[in-house]
Amino acid sequence: GVCGCGTPDVDSDSDGVLDCEDGCPNDPDKIEPGACGCGTPETDSDGDGIPDCIDCSEPDDPNDGIHAYPCEYTSIQAAIDAAAPGDVVLIAAGTHPLDATIDTNGRNITIRGELDVDGNPGTILDGQGSQVIHCQAGAPGTTFEYLAIENGYDAIGGGMNLEAGSNITMNQCAIRNNSTPSYGLGGGFAAAGNSTATLVQCVIEDNDGSYAGGFYTSGTVNLQDCIIRNNTAGFGGGCYNDGTVSLSGTTMCGNTPDNFAGPGTINDLGDNCLVESCDDSDGDGTYDCNDGCPDDPNKIEPGICGCGVADDDSDGDGTIDCLESNCPSDVDGSGTVDVIDLLAVISAWGPCDDTPCDSDVDGSGSVDVIDLLAIISAWGDCPRG
Repeated sequence: GVCGCGTPDVDSDSDGVLDCEDGCPNDPDKIEPGACGCGTPETDSDGDGIPDCIDCSEPDDPNDGIHAYPCEYTSIQAAIDAAAPGDVVLIAAGTHPLDATIDTNGRNITIRGELDVDGNPGTILDGQGSQVIHCQAGAPGTTFEYLAIENGYDAIGGGMNLEAGSNITMNQCAIRNNSTPSYGLGGGFAAAGNSTATLVQCVIEDNDGSYAGGFYTSGTVNLQDCIIRNNTAGFGGGCYNDGTVSLSGTTMCGNTPDNFAGPGTINDLGDNCLVESCDDSDGDGTYDCNDGCPDDPNKIEPGICGCGVADDDSDGDGTIDCLESNCPSDVDGSGTVDVIDLLAVISAWGPCDDTPCDSDVDGSGSVDVIDLLAIISAWGDCPRG
């Protein structure tokens, strides 16, 4: 199907775009998050080119369920504190130095940043040497979207600390350049027992900790289409696992001294790549372990023609060049010059009229003995490509 093996061709929001190709699979009005994110329209009431959700010139509607910083609140924490269950806290793009750790208070809200032009988190929460986010217990918990969590420092979760019983989801976020002291747990984040963290299309990189550079867990962590790379620790460069970690479509590489340590359970749900080095031999931006053509910078899957050969159709006839028969004597296009082609030449003997004249092998305008000899000399299977 369209989505490939192992992924159903499902259109959850019935917008005509399959989930695997839909940036907002549960929003029938959007297929990309845009500035406002899935579930929030890109309405621009005053026509100034800035969507209402991030337009500080728009008057605040206290009942719209959207709490924008810095438009409507003097701090991110104030916006969170004002949010009711189901509300959205919008944080504008840019770097936001924090004077204190953000506390979600276990609220069932979405804290959403913005993506930059390359589709990476464009809203940066800078801990300035203190823990960036603290998540208290709460169900169903807090969702984080399009945020980069950076420069945090704490003994339990340099970037984030998930208390026991907390429940979070992170979509398209980055956790990087966070650290712990020499006795700490989880440079990027730490998830305590009975906590659950689900990360989708997130990057955890360049974090440092004593136990766990990327993350520590004694709870449950689910990783979907994530990258955990270049983290460093005394034990568990990528992760120190005292709980349960489930991975699908996730790459772990370049973590020192290892990707995993600890006695916890690892559930490999498929399409993962856990390797020592983040090699990209052909420099195409796809790691070798995920690249079906690691020495071809133009392909990551062999396709029809295989690695090193482009799947081009130069003449636009619907047949890929590598499958084109390089064999004019193959009159019937079967891939073999045989008696069928010989009989075709004999039956078309004489001058060609204005109709296509495939039996005129040499293109002289007439089917004659030269074409007959060409059939005989090319007898057998045709070369390809």
